[in-house]
Amino acid sequence: MAAQTYPYLRHKTPGFMHNNISFNPFFTGRFAVASGTNFTLVGNGRVHIMSTDRDRPGGIGVERFFETRDCVYDVAWNEENENQVVASCGDGSMRMFDMTIEDTLPVLTWHEHVGEVVSVDWNNIDKALFVSGSWDGSIKLWNTYRTASLLTIRPHGDGPVHINQTIFSPHQPSMLATCSEDGTMKIIDIRRPRSVVLSALINSVSDYSPNPQSSYRPPPIEVLSCDWNKYNPSVLATASADGKVRLIDVRGPDLSSLRPYDTEIGWHGLAAKKVAWSPHSQTLVASTGYDMCTRVWDTTYLSHSTRQLQSERSQTPYRNPDSNSDPTRNPTAVPRPHIETNSHHEVYAGSASERIANNPLAKAPLFQHTPHTEFIMGMAWSLFEPGYLVDASWDQEIHMMPVHHQNRPGQSVGQPQDA
Repeated sequence: MAAQTYPYLRHKTPGFMHNNISFNPFFTGRFAVASGTNFTLVGNGRVHIMSTDRDRPGGIGVERFFETRDCVYDVAWNEENENQVVASCGDGSMRMFDMTIEDTLPVLTWHEHVGEVVSVDWNNIDKALFVSGSWDGSIKLWNTYRTASLLTIRPHGDGPVHINQTIFSPHQPSMLATCSEDGTMKIIDIRRPRSVVLSALINSVSDYSPNPQSSYRPPPIEVLSCDWNKYNPSVLATASADGKVRLIDVRGPDLSSLRPYDTEIGWHGLAAKKVAWSPHSQTLVASTGYDMCTRVWDTTYLSHSTRQLQSERSQTPYRNPDSNSDPTRNPTAVPRPHIETNSHHEVYAGSASERIANNPLAKAPLFQHTPHTEFIMGMAWSLFEPGYLVDASWDQEIHMMPVHHQNRPGQSVGQPQDA
């Protein structure tokens, strides 16, 4: 039977390769793209403001762009101003641009990091705050009312550990997730910045169980991306250098019991670069990789395992440290473990049970997109159009495609709209 085709939108920016994408939270179809020359390794950078435009060839057009002296690694929209976007740059700076101003110079600049700023994220609850993560090993908290940072955290140690992503929880404004080259994903409460709430260690051996009588620990795998589930505050996903996409559940007072639900949910032939949960589905997670593929994974098959695991755990609501109220009577309490200050836990994330591993739904992605000819470095779900995904590649192209549930590897082929 002939392969099924699906249309996708595309736009090429000659001379500029792309690192990441951020959708505007106010306008349908508008998104910012972090770009740079020479594979974003050296040279100038650019922030492209793009939008879907069915009247243009390819279906995507550039509204305007802003130049920077160094490559742009990430972008985030100001949650308080629909026309402002902040760019994190390779020279350690962050620059905010305003679309309503004819001048292309930044309206604000922050520069405290001494390494490349590879991640920036805006808090969608406490909308005055945004956070940056750098290869200098630090995370910094900012607002638009001052040029000095509000807080600096070094959750991965004092050395220059490469932090690859920092992202606010969409459920609790004080919670941050961060991942780095040391093989960990950490959760931090900015109200108690010296305390790591949880540290999940991603190791290179599946089904590894720590032996207290042995000093051996498998080498960690660099974690390149992490994201919070938009509907479940206890579930996150990670993408790592071994090509695996993993799901991590942070529930349960005894964190050593988490391992049956810390499972590999997806894979790439080379390193998995980016992971993002759908804003419109609790079970869909997308990933990109150096294998030039964008894939979508359906975690519905884990739902039975989740319910079974939850029934076996004693759930403890997360207690607000600033509140003396009984958390069991608090309707806004989130089912998270109450972890004391300065506690540190390691979760060894590997494959789950044979029943999950042998499930046919876990064998293949729900959807995959393969027309790119270079590494796919960034990706984002559309905020206002359910089921649409945009990815960004070093082949200078941006693709926007519909995620069809019937698509399986070998059965679907992307076809450009202008072809």
